[in-house]
Amino acid sequence: MTEKKQIFQVSTIIDKISTLKDGTIKITLVTQELNKEEMADMFGLNNVQAWTAICPTAMREEDIKIDESKEFPNQKSLSQRLYNALFVLYQKKGGKPEEFENFRQVKMTNIIEQVKKMISDYE
Repeated sequence: MTEKKQIFQVSTIIDKISTLKDGTIKITLVTQELNKEEMADMFGLNNVQAWTAICPTAMREEDIKIDESKEFPNQKSLSQRLYNALFVLYQKKGGKPEEFENFRQVKMTNIIEQVKKMISDYE
């Protein structure tokens, strides 16, 4: 199973749009009444950088296109390159294609843990 990004969606009204001194735009959103779970989700996003999509109707995940930035046109993203490299490694080890996803999850978890250890070395 691949990592699934959580998308928080709530109906809002754009209350105010203004420009700031540095040229950025500030958008003030007002929500309808939220239940406790939605409020917890919203407050959990406080001071978190997030990507925002604004649409006059409710959105589905497939409506949102994720741009994996590429340095050059027609170049594979870093995640695509890592996926392909892991697949080649898996094939070289004689793995069955239908079991690759489990192998990939284990390897990705190992990589994540290695990075977390490097982070903790700085603390």
